[in-house]
Amino acid sequence: MEHVLKILNENSAPNFQARLANNGLDLAIVNQTLDRCIREKKWLANWIEVAEDYERMGDDIFNNGGAFSAAELYVKAGVAFHYAQFLHFSDLNEKQDALDRKDAAFAKAAPLVRYPITITSAKFEGVDLPVHIRLPEGRGPHPAILIACGMDSSKEEYFSMQTYLLDRGFAMVGFDGPGQNQVWKHMKMRPDFHKAVSAVADLVSEHSEVDANRLGLLGQSFGAFLGPSVLARDDRFKAAVVNGGFFDLSHFDWANPIREVGLPFLFGVETVSEARDLAKGYSLAGYIKDVTAPIMVIHGNRDKDAPPSAAKRIVDEASGPGKFVAFEDGIHMCHNVSHLVRPMTADWFAEHLGLQRGP
Repeated sequence: MEHVLKILNENSAPNFQARLANNGLDLAIVNQTLDRCIREKKWLANWIEVAEDYERMGDDIFNNGGAFSAAELYVKAGVAFHYAQFLHFSDLNEKQDALDRKDAAFAKAAPLVRYPITITSAKFEGVDLPVHIRLPEGRGPHPAILIACGMDSSKEEYFSMQTYLLDRGFAMVGFDGPGQNQVWKHMKMRPDFHKAVSAVADLVSEHSEVDANRLGLLGQSFGAFLGPSVLARDDRFKAAVVNGGFFDLSHFDWANPIREVGLPFLFGVETVSEARDLAKGYSLAGYIKDVTAPIMVIHGNRDKDAPPSAAKRIVDEASGPGKFVAFEDGIHMCHNVSHLVRPMTADWFAEHLGLQRGP
């Protein structure tokens, strides 16, 4: 819990507030729980309690015939279970238990939500990568957007973003790659992450309701760094939006408590020194010139994780058409201006994946 308190005390609480509320949790619950975490110096237990409350309410409503409302609560439960463990590294058994409970809550929600979730997996070097596929209304084949998650995020965390894009007519694909969530115990983060994304694209391309010639990639935070490497290596991806990313890891503040603990975990090493050595192998320099698909880079000028210049370099050095959008008041991933980011993201994909944006 010590590193979590350091994170919260370093003016990160407002960032967490925006992130958690933006991704589907109730703002009042978020504020109350963040306050309790700081006051009681407990993170995991407080968020587990929130998740259990959501799930219990969902069960009660489902047993009384309210399937759609129950689904909403199961999703909130799953997201809360994710947030319970995403900063918890002191007991990996507790972390794994929260991950398992997140999966169980989403399994309850999967057939009940609008745009039901097909839970499947893609094979990559003998490892099953968990995959969630959701389809929009109407007859396909539909353009599909794959979401590459960040260092401590998950496919479940972006459920509300998926729904926003599903409303626009895109099929949505969430997945866990190397180093992420349930895959971490089998395979740690690696510089050739793009190979795992291509394995997911192989699976998705076989779906009868997906247009394999119109794939897009939405990269978030660390996933926004990983995203351009996919475009450089897999020409099935026709467009991308990356939010909160960077060109390489040279700007990292290794005293930052999130990186101090989270990156060694992500890479599967014991020390910050080992993580720093591995980080040298993470750069877009070797292949950014091979990115020819349209890419939009979104960033916040108040992002404490990466300076705008580290993100703008992606557009500057890619060979294809690009656009850089910086929000003056935007925090990391621009969670506090999502009402601007989401329509901008949807319109970019609509333009470049050939989707009609209106009647």
